Amino acid sequence: MSKKLICLVSFVLVLDLTSNAFAQPADGQIQQTSVAPVIDGLEEDIWWGVLAYPIDQVVVGSATSIQNELDFSATWKALWDSTRIYFLVDVTDDILIFDSPGSGAWPNMHYDDSVEVHLDADNSKGTTYATDDFQYGFRWDDPDTIGTGGNSNTDTTGVEFVIVGKTNPKGYICEISIPWSTLGTTPGLGDFIGANVAVNDDDEGGDLEFQLTWLVTSGDQWMNPSLFPTMELITALARGKSWNPNPTDGSMHVDTWVNLSWSPGFYAVSHDVYFGDNFDDVNDGAAEAFVGNQVATFLVVGFPGFPFPDGLVPGTTYYWRIDEVNDTEPNSPWKGNVWSFSIPPKTAYAPDPADSAESEDLDVELSWTPGFGAKLHTVYLGDNFDDVKNAVGGLTQGVSTYTPSDPLKMAKTYYWRVDEFDAIDTYKGNVWSFTT
Repeated sequence: MSKKLICLVSFVLVLDLTSNAFAQPADGQIQQTSVAPVIDGLEEDIWWGVLAYPIDQVVVGSATSIQNELDFSATWKALWDSTRIYFLVDVTDDILIFDSPGSGAWPNMHYDDSVEVHLDADNSKGTTYATDDFQYGFRWDDPDTIGTGGNSNTDTTGVEFVIVGKTNPKGYICEISIPWSTLGTTPGLGDFIGANVAVNDDDEGGDLEFQLTWLVTSGDQWMNPSLFPTMELITALARGKSWNPNPTDGSMHVDTWVNLSWSPGFYAVSHDVYFGDNFDDVNDGAAEAFVGNQVATFLVVGFPGFPFPDGLVPGTTYYWRIDEVNDTEPNSPWKGNVWSFSIPPKTAYAPDPADSAESEDLDVELSWTPGFGAKLHTVYLGDNFDDVKNAVGGLTQGVSTYTPSDPLKMAKTYYWRVDEFDAIDTYKGNVWSFTT
């Protein structure tokens, strides 16, 4: 089970078959589930394999002001059964603030870090909120409040939610469950609903810096249900493929050996394993990437007596794929997704300020992620690229931060380099820059 920050939302939606003409074609699908998720803010097994929709439309604030996905980003998933609709919202946010309690049905929720769910139960696509339209708000670090916006029809009866913080990357997970009865409808396969998920970001306290939505390109979803994307309620999908990789896809693995593990597809009897440092070889199932067929759902790599016995190489990205096999099933084998993880390089990486950063303070503190196995660091800083690139003989230090000893000048570009020493060799770093 992955303890992601998840906002799981279960919504009772009012579905009216007479209005489904407004719904086609659908923008997305919500999969049926035979097992109700536990509303605990954890991404349990029932969520694995459910498609995650990116909440990536910037409708408040400037997209260029969001530094990267670790600064502010989010995804949402949804499931439904005969009694409820469920949402899982995973928010990555490096600064979490709750300082605008306010009062009333919508106590300034959008001024704090929070999740909004908007529902058009019969997908009628009206331009103003009617009795079949709903707005819910769920705020970080506020387990007792469900905001209902300016829509007096929104009912919180039976609505459940849990928000749990996460640390790597920082943010939170919001899990929500909403009864169909509260939404005034009885769902069925092939029905359509309007659904929108938005996340709000308060980085400085007291106001809203950014709002992200899925597909909606205007910040008016709070008053205009016609903007909501259309979602089709579909049947449960058979999970033939492997899922739940460990290490997680795209992660950094700080060691030269790894114990790969995964959750098997529902019909798997054995597993074809592919592994290597070339994406195409693993994706195409090349002979040199094929490790073998096995029954176990784990594999040690990079250790004597196992594949890659000499160890994994720092600074290298590795790719792996698990195909699920059952000779009695006509759809076998089920080709798996290609997952990856990286071994940190021996050189310093992930500089802060980021390379080519602008408008840095004059009292900036430089920091970086140490290279793999690094014990000591040598920092070179100056306003001439070639001087920094060719510098030698600097003083070593044990910490991975550095405060310039001489005052920096305004509106000037500086270059810096960090060499790493692992008690055996020195690894010359890249030259990074920032402008004050």
